[in-house]
Amino acid sequence: MQKVAKTFDLLDARQYATVANEFLKNDGLAPFFNVDTISGKGTDWQDVIFRDAPVHNHTLTFSGSSDKTNYSASGNYYSQEGIIINSSAQRGSFRLNLDHEIKSWLTFAGNIAISRREQLSAPVDNGERGSTLFSGALSAPPTLSPYDANGQYNRIEQIYPFTDPTDIRNPLIWSSPRKDRRLYNSLLINTALDFNPHCS
Repeated sequence: MQKVAKTFDLLDARQYATVANEFLKNDGLAPFFNVDTISGKGTDWQDVIFRDAPVHNHTLTFSGSSDKTNYSASGNYYSQEGIIINSSAQRGSFRLNLDHEIKSWLTFAGNIAISRREQLSAPVDNGERGSTLFSGALSAPPTLSPYDANGQYNRIEQIYPFTDPTDIRNPLIWSSPRKDRRLYNSLLINTALDFNPHCS
C-alpha cells in the first residue's frame, strides 16, 4: 500500500478569506468574503487529489519435462494504483519456453513472450499556479468545494473574479479519467534448430 509521505500546511478557509480580503483592500477593492460566516478547515485540495493506493503483483508458473521435452510457462499480472487520483499502471505478461528433441541429432527450442501495459497519468510537474494538478492543489482556495450542485467541477476563475483566470484552476480538471492514457503491447518470438551431425 502506497501513501503520501508528507503534505504542505496550507491556509484554512477562514485564513484564506482573511488574506483575500486584505489583498483586495490593498488594491482599493471591496472585500469579497464575509469572514464571520466562514469557519472550519474548508477544502484541503491535497486530500482531494491524493489517496492511499494498493499495489498487486501475481505470478503463476508451470513447468515440466519428459525424456524429450522440457517446458516452462508463466503468467504475470501487475497492478499499481497511483497516489494521485485517476492515475495507475497495469501490466499483463505471458512467457513460454520449450525445448523438444525431434531426433537424436535435431533439437527445437522456442521462446514466446507477450506483454500488454496500460498507463494513466496526470500532469504533476512543477508549473505556475494551477497549470498542473499538483500546483493547482496548492493554490486552489479552501473556501470552495471541488464540485458544484450539479456534480460538475467548480470553475474557480468564474466564481472568484479576483483570481487570475490564466492561473488558478480546479486541479481536478487535470485529473480527468483517461486524460493521458497510454497502451504498450509487445510480442517477442525466438526459435532455433540445433543440428548435431555427429549423432546417429
